[in-house]
Amino acid sequence: DYGVTRTGSVSHEEFCSLVVEKACRLLNSTRGTIMLYDEEAQALRVVAARGGAKETPGLKLKLGEGVAGRAFSTARPIFVAEPKRDPRFLTQGENDEPFLSIPMMLKSKPVGVLNVHNTGGTLTPDDTKLKFLMLLGGEAALTLHHQKMYDDLQIFYFEMVKMLAGAVDTKDHYAADHSERARTLARDAA
Repeated sequence: DYGVTRTGSVSHEEFCSLVVEKACRLLNSTRGTIMLYDEEAQALRVVAARGGAKETPGLKLKLGEGVAGRAFSTARPIFVAEPKRDPRFLTQGENDEPFLSIPMMLKSKPVGVLNVHNTGGTLTPDDTKLKFLMLLGGEAALTLHHQKMYDDLQIFYFEMVKMLAGAVDTKDHYAADHSERARTLARDAA
């Protein structure tokens, strides 16, 4: 539904919300989240939530902590049928419904996790659905990577133009600061 052609026109959060919606629809669930790895904090951070998910965007989870942290660390999907009885599941305000955490892989490196809470209560994902969710997680990771590369390229272009304008201003004393004044006038006119 999304495609690489829309890179740059939709934010990471909007794209992640779309992925959560599709994953929840596949499993007939009303709750789900996407957590992406934050390198500065060295933790997983919720960037999109759907339905009555208790996790709010911005919540952080250390690597290896809870089901999502372990799915990320091991790069393997984890399904928990009875969370209250599973020591890997963090019980801080979470429901006791079945829970599936899928690592979002870029090549062989995890970049986040896709979490789906099964509000149906009895559905165990079959191999076909699990494979589809793994593919969805991988495609989402790739698209997020492309979005980041696009954003970095835009910043690079802007910095390059600023550097070239500075070089022109340095060489021509008569027109010094002309590019800065032109930029200010263009911004004001816009």
